[in-house]
Amino acid sequence: MENNTFLEELTLLTANENALSVSREVNELKTRFEDFILEEERKFQVKQLEAKDRGENVSLEIAPNPIKDEFYTIFNQYKERKK
Repeated sequence: MENNTFLEELTLLTANENALSVSREVNELKTRFEDFILEEERKFQVKQLEAKDRGENVSLEIAPNPIKDEFYTIFNQYKERKK
């Protein structure tokens, strides 16, 4: 699943008027998204280590992920609405 797909699905779920009725789906989506992000970060770290082993100059920082920020912005707005 691609980052944008997570955003689209979250946007559709959180647009539901009854926030409680989609709570399970939203939480499952959040878990899948976090797993996806962790896997992407793991892949980045592996590439860093491989580049370091080859003697290449390695960037130590993961590039900021605006989709991750947007996902959590939408998710936090949903949590507030659910309260």
